[in-house]
Amino acid sequence: MIITILVSACSGAGTDRRLAKINELTSTSPREALDSLAIIDYVTLPEADRHYYDLMSIKANDKAYVVHTSDSIILSVVDYYAHHGSDARYAEALYYAGRVYSDLGDAPTALRYFQQALDKLPHDKDLLDFRANILSQTGRLLNAIRLNEQAIPYLEECLGIDYELPDTFGIVYDNRLLGAVYLHLKDYDKASRYISEA
Repeated sequence: MIITILVSACSGAGTDRRLAKINELTSTSPREALDSLAIIDYVTLPEADRHYYDLMSIKANDKAYVVHTSDSIILSVVDYYAHHGSDARYAEALYYAGRVYSDLGDAPTALRYFQQALDKLPHDKDLLDFRANILSQTGRLLNAIRLNEQAIPYLEECLGIDYELPDTFGIVYDNRLLGAVYLHLKDYDKASRYISEA
């Protein structure tokens, strides 16, 4: 929840306070966030708020495990934030582009957006949990397409952040994921160590 508040505060995003509140809801109650978006009259919003609305819609759907089926909205959002707003907001748009393309089955494009999000994300201690999300998604996707060795540095950095925060869910999830990577590589000692840690 801290990340959503920080990204909202740092971005100079939308003037509509309802959207800032919805941003806070996306992590804790994505269905409620979607319901709140549905009652906003989109066409009356100024341009900046329309793009923010679109990003919140994609984010809430992603958090609610709704599979993305089109890239048209996220491409418009990415293009807008490439020229407006903060680096943190642009990194968030790039990350969700990666999530969209991951759902669409286009792993190379998803990985490209995840890497761009990592490159653009400010090195800010308050954004560490967001950085961990990007690293974890990158490692997960690399593992899924059997680029197992390439997944390791992303997941190792992610685990370092998990322990630093500390994020107990992330510690369990990312240890299990790194264990699965080493299983695919037939390094059973390391696999066992990470899975036991999870």
